[in-house]
Amino acid sequence: MSKKYLVINCITFDEEVITVHATDNERWFWDLEEGESGIDAMTRIWVTIKSSGEEVIDYYPSFDYYSNDFSKKHQSTLLRVARVIKNDFARGVLCKTIQKKFFGLKIK
Repeated sequence: MSKKYLVINCITFDEEVITVHATDNERWFWDLEEGESGIDAMTRIWVTIKSSGEEVIDYYPSFDYYSNDFSKKHQSTLLRVARVIKNDFARGVLCKTIQKKFFGLKIK
């Protein structure tokens, strides 16, 4: 089996909260094989950044892949991407432009 990695499959924007969702590459490709966009692939991990500056990383408890040290790199990379998205949004970059830039981004 090939090495697992994350793929950003959803980004939600709001004046108060930005959330970046990611799924694993296997679920991503299953969704694409079904003719879907990838957004319906089950989110496995997500990062939320609130306007207060609070940052939260969360994931489905059944996704044990993210309980080891190797996954900490994936989590921190996803958080860095979320910060870039937050900064772009704060600078007035259009949501559509941000979606185009980051949707489907692989985090290895």
